[in-house]
Amino acid sequence: MALPAASAGSGRRRQLAKVLPILDWSRGYRRSWLPRDLLGGVLGALAAIPAAMGFARVAGLAPHVGLYTLVLPVLAYAVFGTSRRMVIAPSGVVAALVAEILLPLAATGTARHLQLLALLGLMSGALFLLAAALRLGLLETFVSRPVLHGYLAGSALVVALTQVGPMIGARSEGRTALAALGDLAENTGTVTAGRAAFGLGALLVLVLLSRVRLPIPAAALVLVGGALLVRLAGWSQSLELVGAVGRSLPPIRVPAFDASAMWSMFPGALGIAAVIFFNSAAIARARAAEHGEHVPPNQELFALGMTNLATGIGGGFPVGGSAPDTAIGERSGAKTPLAAVVSALVVIAALFSGWLFERIPVAALSAVVLVTVLESVAWKMFPRLWRFDRRELAFFLVALSAVLALGFARGLLAAVAVNIAMLLRSATRPRLVELGRRPEAPESFEDLERSSGLQPVPGVLLLRLESALFFVNATLVGEEILRRCGKLARPLRAVVLDLGTTPQVDFTGCLMLEELRQELAGKGIALAVANPLDRVREALERFGLQSLLPDGAGDLGRVIERLGRGGVPEG
Repeated sequence: MALPAASAGSGRRRQLAKVLPILDWSRGYRRSWLPRDLLGGVLGALAAIPAAMGFARVAGLAPHVGLYTLVLPVLAYAVFGTSRRMVIAPSGVVAALVAEILLPLAATGTARHLQLLALLGLMSGALFLLAAALRLGLLETFVSRPVLHGYLAGSALVVALTQVGPMIGARSEGRTALAALGDLAENTGTVTAGRAAFGLGALLVLVLLSRVRLPIPAAALVLVGGALLVRLAGWSQSLELVGAVGRSLPPIRVPAFDASAMWSMFPGALGIAAVIFFNSAAIARARAAEHGEHVPPNQELFALGMTNLATGIGGGFPVGGSAPDTAIGERSGAKTPLAAVVSALVVIAALFSGWLFERIPVAALSAVVLVTVLESVAWKMFPRLWRFDRRELAFFLVALSAVLALGFARGLLAAVAVNIAMLLRSATRPRLVELGRRPEAPESFEDLERSSGLQPVPGVLLLRLESALFFVNATLVGEEILRRCGKLARPLRAVVLDLGTTPQVDFTGCLMLEELRQELAGKGIALAVANPLDRVREALERFGLQSLLPDGAGDLGRVIERLGRGGVPEG
């Protein structure tokens, strides 16, 4: 039976809206939202412009490249992005990674350098699109939040340290904490009292203004105030200034293909894509949860891919979600991505007013970067981890320390290694709980260690496995069961394994159960399972372990009762 034409057309529109979310939010747009979006866009641009110019310098690029990053990529995400709240903007961590990748391959400011920058953006975008095609959005669930925030915190601290030198008039190019401090110590001779006072004064004013709710972002006020002070006081010769800024739209061009350079940059592009995705996913998910929205991870990968392709052809550097800029959008009351479109238009207007930026002191710009990157860190994570689990706090600190000691790229590899270590630790340490029951409620079973007044079942060892049983932990589970059997002082005739909280048993897990049954049978001990989920029951039946399974009701009480009647074979 053919579908009505109207129904088919509606289905096509829904499918198209999944690829182009702009069709969804623009169709339901309310006129009452427009003032909020206009205000949010203007304030967002005023906050993003100073930070973007500063992050461009961190990346070893001219300040106007940071402004280019706020045009095409921001417009692309407004079209393809699924998060209505998240704001796309440059970040200090990605800027530092860009510098670490490009500086060994080309001199700053050369045509070759800009070509590689464009290729890096296209590669990052292509990696996102490939991940979306392979439906790898669920990878975000494999990243530990403590490890992610530890890496971001360490990176922010290193970026902040690299800005101390320019802020007080000293050269600093270090990419680790020690290197940045070493550069600062070696170049103190170039620091003058006037330069240091100006930079530290700008930092102090920025911090104080940031604590006050002002209609205009504090960073914009500091940069404009610094430029006016330079002009009025005649300090253009004694302070380093930003200088000439390109007065044109972003150049739209596809860079020449270079297989050798792309191969050299591939690990770095992969690292940038990972940092952007995991950070953006965390921001988008938090905002969506707060507003009752849903952000499909695979569509988000596609959106970030299109955003970074726009970066590659639009003269910017790789970009993703920004927590500080998103917070500004939230405070301004912006309702939809139209605010991002307005923000991009404001940046375009600023590009044609390059004279506004030429007298901005580098010291003030460095102060803006320093404060921005430190504000982007989830510092509340530290006390929360301290209260929650000191072991996870240790992983947070290891990831943070790795960036401080090794730099951004190697620190990222170390953070990945820490994340894998956390996964392995969790998988190889399954919780095996011994159960007991209360004399007054023999059908109720609880953890013997956590509850008082419980008694073990005579002759039976009851254990509940609180994890999947698979190749990573199967041997450990078997060894632990045998260890507990050997440790018991009371006579033992059966072991009952409660699989009610075990979602999966693979071939290796079944093989372990078969070997465990045989070993226990040799000692005159029966093995049985209770409460298996349907999927687990089917797996055990396919393997040939029907004799371990309960007949009919499989709760612990019934299994123990049948054991008492000799209803479970011993092997």
